Amino acid sequence: MTIKAQRGISVKEKIQAHQDVARATGSTYWGTGFTIASPPPLPFSLYAAVARTGKVLYVSKAVGIERYRDKHRPVHPDISPHYYFPFGFPYRTYFRITELNQLAEPIPIHHLTKARDGTQVKRAPQGYVRIMDPLA
Repeated sequence: MTIKAQRGISVKEKIQAHQDVARATGSTYWGTGFTIASPPPLPFSLYAAVARTGKVLYVSKAVGIERYRDKHRPVHPDISPHYYFPFGFPYRTYFRITELNQLAEPIPIHHLTKARDGTQVKRAPQGYVRIMDPLA
């Protein structure tokens, strides 16, 4: 997934909002505009690149997925970060994550390998791409 500043909310504020909710409730949602045809078995690591950096800076643990055909409100909106509310939950897929941690050492995106065919990830994906776990 790619994290970018939007609607007056910085990347740092987004990360902090997710971390605060996860600490308070045990998990939080990470919403995305894309859908996933065949999600991997749970739990799995979800890596987050920060837009315009070319690097993965965060990793989270996904323990659930909610998928919808259109933009939709999640099953448990109470575990969503505060910045989702004013915009009507504008997401089609929600990853339920239990943590969101900054990596000690950023991973350049071009160091990631696609699990499907072993090719290099050349840029931050705008959709779901299954990769070989770089920390495994």
